[in-house]
This record gives sequence, C-alpha cells and structure tokens, in this order.
Amino acid sequence: DLPLTLAPGRVSRTRKSPTLQARPGTPFPSRPRNPAHLRARALTPPRLAQSPRCAPARSLPAALCRLLRAAPNGRALSDPDPDTHSSRTGAGGEGGPGQRGQTGRSAVRGFLCGERARRVCRDLPKAGLRVGKGAVSLAEIPPPGVPAYLTTGPSQWHKLYPIAQGDRQSPINIVSSKVLFSPRLKPLKFSYEGCTSLSIANNGHSVQVDFNDSDDRSVMTGGPLDGPYRLKQFHFHWGKKHNVGSEHTVDGRSFACELHLVHWNARKYSTFGEAASAPDGLAVVGVFLEMGDEHPGLNRLTDALYMVRFKGTKAQFCYFNPKCLLPALRHYWTYPGSLTTPPLSESVTWIVLREPISISEKQMEKFRSLLFTSEDDERIHMVNNFRPTQPLKGRVVKASFWA
Repeated sequence: DLPLTLAPGRVSRTRKSPTLQARPGTPFPSRPRNPAHLRARALTPPRLAQSPRCAPARSLPAALCRLLRAAPNGRALSDPDPDTHSSRTGAGGEGGPGQRGQTGRSAVRGFLCGERARRVCRDLPKAGLRVGKGAVSLAEIPPPGVPAYLTTGPSQWHKLYPIAQGDRQSPINIVSSKVLFSPRLKPLKFSYEGCTSLSIANNGHSVQVDFNDSDDRSVMTGGPLDGPYRLKQFHFHWGKKHNVGSEHTVDGRSFACELHLVHWNARKYSTFGEAASAPDGLAVVGVFLEMGDEHPGLNRLTDALYMVRFKGTKAQFCYFNPKCLLPALRHYWTYPGSLTTPPLSESVTWIVLREPISISEKQMEKFRSLLFTSEDDERIHMVNNFRPTQPLKGRVVKASFWA
C-alpha cells in the first residue's frame, strides 16, 4: 500500500471518527492498516461525494452509487486507459499530484468502465433496466466496450429511438408476388473508377470502408434517383450460421451476408449529416452474399480484416473499387426506408439487387473472427449483427424487372 496523503482541506476517515487536518503532502501518522472500504472512503474527494453525477442515484443501490461516485469524472478503475487505473485528484479536483489509491479497485474491476458508469447513472430508465425498490439487475448492464443497443437488442431500440416504430423502417421482407413492376425505373449506373477509398475500420457493430466524398469521383446515378449520389461508405451484416445474416429477406429467405453501399444526395445537401436527416438524403444499395465459391473481389477486403479485429481499430485501405462487389445483372427492388442501426433515420431510398454474389466459407469465417469489443474487454465475436425485418405499413415495393 502507498502512504496516504491529504489534499488541502478536511478528510473524514469514518462518519464517527474525529476530523483530521493536515497540510498538503503530509502523510498520516503510523497506525493500523485501514480496511479496504474505509480506505476507499478516505480517498474519495469530498467534492465528488457531495455532488453525485447522476440524477436517479437515489433509486440505485447505495453500494453501486458509491462505486460510481468514487470514480473521478464518472470513470471506474477498470477503464483501459492507463492514466485512469489509479484515482488521481489533487486540490480543486485537477489531475496530478494529490490523493492516489486503489478506491475500491477489487469491487470495480471487470464490472464498470467509464462509459458504463456514465450510462448507468444517466440512462438506466431509458434503457429499460430495473430501477427502484428491487435494485438494478447487474446482468442487464452492457459489458465493457459493448454498445448499449447491441446488448439491449433491436426489440428495445424504440425506448431510446421512438422512430424505430415509424412508418418506413428497414429492413423488410420482399414478397415477390406483391412487388409492383415500374417501367419508369432506370438502369443503375455506378461510377467508382476514382477508387477513393480511404480506410477500413471496426466501428463496434460492423466492418466499414470509408471513402473520400468531397467530390463526384465515386457516385451512383439512375434507378429511382433524380441525380448523382456520392458514395460515403460500405459495410456488411452477417450471421453466426450460413442460413441467417442478411437484413433484407426475399419471400422469407435469408442470406449469409448483406453488403450495404451508402450514398448521399450532395446536389441537394451540403453535408452527409444534413442528408441523413432528410427524407431523400440517402440511397443505400443492398447486395446479398450467398455461400458458394470464393469471390476474388472480396479477397483484398477479407485479407485486411485481421488489422481491424477489435472495436475502434482502423487501417489504411486505399485504391479499392467496390464495383467488383456488384453482380453482373443489376435488376433491383426499391422502396422508401430507413437506416437499420440507430438512429434509424427514415431518410433512405433502398435499392436491393436481386442477384446475389458468392462468398466462400473461408472468407465468411474471416468476418466472424471480428469482435464487438475492444482489445482490453471481454471478447465477443461479431455475429448476428443484423436487424430483423420490419412491417411494411402500406409501402409499395417496386421492381425494375418483370417477376
């Protein structure tokens, strides 16, 4: 144990004990070693103890709130940032020399990280967790590094995002017998020859390749669109087994994986963020991947996945032309829909290609080797990262081809 030192002011070792005063940097006199819970209380900065960070703290078990308050700035000691593995609070609450100790490390490690501490305080009621007389079910608190929407599940998203129960949510089940052929739909044209890819990243719920969208070098035109839409990024959704994974289904059939190429209307909107909140702001092309032969166009991508295995990792990925991931025949279905992950904005014109591309089992396993979690967290394999199909609610699905 490190020698205990006092910051300016008063620190009470227990509620009933007399108040001790000392000058900055003066160690305690020699006396028997404190029990862990008393030592944690002695080291808790009075400012934090008197000002809990959470409004619903009165509804939480007292022990849990004490742990949350004992973590400076709402961060608990299991946070992977090495600078927060010890509590460092000097005079006025600033980092640097001052009080330093374990502050309940054994009780906190493996239980809370900074993000979870803040979320438990702030978002318990919104996340649908049990609060009140009974206590909080700790099993319902997301593991470290796992986004809340992945652990609560798509069925709970409407509690955080009411639009999840909106009238044009995606994905959907495409019923081929109810699709309307539209002769006004134009052929799709993809101009990706600029090869403007920048990077590949694990964002915690998929693997994503980002593009330079500052100009019209990578655009899509035609189909149901009025003008060119710039390519922003593409990502994938897949399952744990070969018979599930795609977000859209066709007559109830799922595919092993689904590729989404996300474009935005740069003619009408100045930024991607602005377009993502507008009804005609985005256009997403969906491509089904079914188990079969190896796809040569996927090899460069799957060979790079080891560099982004953990959540939050990113690597350079230049000069990749995603046109190689499109099927030769580009007949499609189209309908008005939404993003399939939070915030679930109803801003997407969906274009789902009828013909799938193939993917081998070896290539598919490389996707399944990715993790939802960061390197210092419990390892949870990234599988079943798809949203179930949503009600059509009167929307009409149109087709560019005769069934």
